[in-house]
Amino acid sequence: MPPILQIGKWALYGIRSPVAVRIPSRSRSSMSYQLTREFCCWLRLLVVKAARQQYHASVSLMRLLDEFKRLVNVCISIGIEENVSSLKTLSLKSYPLLSRDILSYYRLGAISTATSILRNYRKAKRKNPRTEFPYAKKLMLTSCYGFKIEGDLLRLPIKPRQYVHIKLNNHTQGTLSLGSMFARSL
Repeated sequence: MPPILQIGKWALYGIRSPVAVRIPSRSRSSMSYQLTREFCCWLRLLVVKAARQQYHASVSLMRLLDEFKRLVNVCISIGIEENVSSLKTLSLKSYPLLSRDILSYYRLGAISTATSILRNYRKAKRKNPRTEFPYAKKLMLTSCYGFKIEGDLLRLPIKPRQYVHIKLNNHTQGTLSLGSMFARSL
């Protein structure tokens, strides 16, 4: 089994959640890694495993994905106009302007996604002032609320009390059934 995390001679094998990893710090005299107790620190990590599967989306799910992409682009344009890149400020400026037809946690996910895109844009603009304005190109959906896994189906809300059920393939089911693993977001 390949290591999940490797730092110098230390390697972490297997899947545990959360995980303690020992990271040696540098000595002031030789700048080499020291493995003595006084120079070591502990770092607590949450190991994340992602599973990907292909799915032919229904018309209602395609509409939701397109609406989410549109919300992300609206948030990006508000962030550029208002010169905002923090999550809280962008949320205060853009949340009242977003469509009420979509569930609120999808609006919050769109704001969070737009914040990440805006931060990357600001960083790229510092390096290259001729950087083009960002926008979401692909259909996407990001949420950590509302979805539920029922056996081999993923239940995804579209509107209040309206759901789309997506059949999970064997690989995704196997990934979710590993030990203490559970789905936190999609």
